[in-house]
Amino acid sequence: MKLKEKILEIENNLIELTLKIDENFENKNLDKEDLKSLFELTKSYSEVIFIIKGSFEKNKIEETTSDFINEKITDAENFIEGALKFLK
Repeated sequence: MKLKEKILEIENNLIELTLKIDENFENKNLDKEDLKSLFELTKSYSEVIFIIKGSFEKNKIEETTSDFINEKITDAENFIEGALKFLK
């Protein structure tokens, strides 16, 4: 998958995750402190992806990116997957 597509997928998944956190917060399904922590982590990953996306769009990074960028993208994907499982 190309970097641009991967970034868009992660952005959509972060939005879905934020909505699920909000839903759980309103329904009081999980501990509020856990949900707040999860929300803060989601926000942090969103900021990182936003920076990567901006750099990509301004051609500051190329399709063949550094290991650091790939690592951050993989971290975000793993975080989202784990968080969504936690919220089910």
